[in-house]
Amino acid sequence: MGRAAELYTGLCAEEPNDERLWISLFRVHERAGELLGLHAAEQKLRAYLVELGAEEPESGLNEVSLPPRLEAPVRSWRPL
Repeated sequence: MGRAAELYTGLCAEEPNDERLWISLFRVHERAGELLGLHAAEQKLRAYLVELGAEEPESGLNEVSLPPRLEAPVRSWRPL
């Protein structure tokens, strides 16, 4: 993982409500062509949302709804 991705991952952990940090983390992985990094970042975001009380998934983190500003970037790289 590149230094920028490490930096943004740490910042997202410190400020999980800051959508700008998540978007930046997604962009870093996207520009580097790191689909596994994108997926891992998405899963971390969904886990933080559960921790913050957004909702409790019944059968997995993929059921956790993302905030609208973060849904579009995730949808742009996620396979159908």
